[in-house]
Amino acid sequence: METNNKRSFSQKINEIKNEILSVYLSRKRPFIIGFSGGKDSTMTLQIVLEALFDNNNEIKYPIHIISTDTLVETPFFISHVNNSIKLINKMAKQKGLEDKIIAHKLTPEYKNSFWVNLIGRGYPAPSQTFRWCTDRMKIKPVNVFVSKRVNDDQDVTIVIGARKDESISRKQLMENYEKNASNLGLTEHDSLSGAWVFSPISELSTEEVWMYLRMNQNPWGADNETLMNMYAQGSDSTECPTVIDDKTESCGNSRFGCWVCTVVNKDTSMENVSQEKGNEWMKELLTFRNKLKESIQVENKSKFRSHKRRNGFVSITRDKERIAYGPYKIEIRKQFLDDLLKVQKKINEMGQDIKLIHEEELSLIRDIWIEENYDWEDSVSISLEEVGLKVDFERQYNLVFNIKDKELLKSLCRQEGVDPELIGRILNTEILNNKPSGRRKVLKDIKKIFAEEWRDEKTILQQIRDDNKV
Repeated sequence: METNNKRSFSQKINEIKNEILSVYLSRKRPFIIGFSGGKDSTMTLQIVLEALFDNNNEIKYPIHIISTDTLVETPFFISHVNNSIKLINKMAKQKGLEDKIIAHKLTPEYKNSFWVNLIGRGYPAPSQTFRWCTDRMKIKPVNVFVSKRVNDDQDVTIVIGARKDESISRKQLMENYEKNASNLGLTEHDSLSGAWVFSPISELSTEEVWMYLRMNQNPWGADNETLMNMYAQGSDSTECPTVIDDKTESCGNSRFGCWVCTVVNKDTSMENVSQEKGNEWMKELLTFRNKLKESIQVENKSKFRSHKRRNGFVSITRDKERIAYGPYKIEIRKQFLDDLLKVQKKINEMGQDIKLIHEEELSLIRDIWIEENYDWEDSVSISLEEVGLKVDFERQYNLVFNIKDKELLKSLCRQEGVDPELIGRILNTEILNNKPSGRRKVLKDIKKIFAEEWRDEKTILQQIRDDNKV
């Protein structure tokens, strides 16, 4: 005979399954299930499949399982996710449902990747106040996928594993959503017309999630025990959920997610896992991540970041006492690339077949540096050469000048009291746009360069101090 607690839990599970079945059959629309590989998304996917399989009805409407790979996921965890995707598709094929149950891995466009933005464009590592990564690397790939399905099917149901028990802010957010929920308990997506959001396990506690996963076998053949062990290694880890809009909390305080994440102060998960035998190589990743974290500390801004914004102008903080620093200095970005490639080489030599940065990203970074930062020395090629790598870049440049020319330019500019970047970028504009038909654009671009702020940081800071004395 079941105890009251067990009976209560069983009832909860049955109610959730009935709700899932009701939503699926009533709406007659595809399900898009967010799967991050963590405990909440695993339970959500598992209980949805169980509810539909238990019904013994033909699965009439497609079930898409989507997992977002940001390209900087924690290696051991993305391996778990990739394996799960394979098993899900294998299960679907065995059941003759490969055209109805389909698992997809989504990735951001390379132009929106972490390294292209941070190393290429100089975006500072993400923080609580500037979390630029979430939109580019998580929301956009999901939105592109959902939009296509909305266009094909006119209406879809997005199923996520969000729970009120995760945090106070998550609870408040979900309760606000519920105020505008339909009769089926669905909420309309903020920006995607035709997409409705369904959170079937929202009322369950963390303990109940683990109870369910322990008591129920995974339908696609993965081992929930393995998942539990990963969490045990990570110590109180929470998952980075599938993010569907800019209101969704993307990470917990300690989580399985991007190994480069600097939104959290300490990556407890990776610290703990790296202590395990056989995982010592992860300490290299942790060291690099901590360097990124150091670069966004308030006291280090002037050391790592340019006093100018990417548009070439200077911004002052609201209190009018400090410079609002812009992107990483080009020399800092070059050092980050050198360090990253060395880390990749080292962990490869330690037996880990892991690619930390892709050739497509390196190619885009090279384009940005050459076109925006007059990188006459072709620094990306030099960095690759230092670690014994070669990339066949798609875009070829007629680099008239080289590193010796750049040093000469700097020397002459110092003698004349002129910023070498100003002259370098003007020359670069002429070199890269030397077609007669593009003369008007060249003159326009040069005019923009002259209009930028060309006073040095010291002069600007003195101007701020003088203005505040008045």
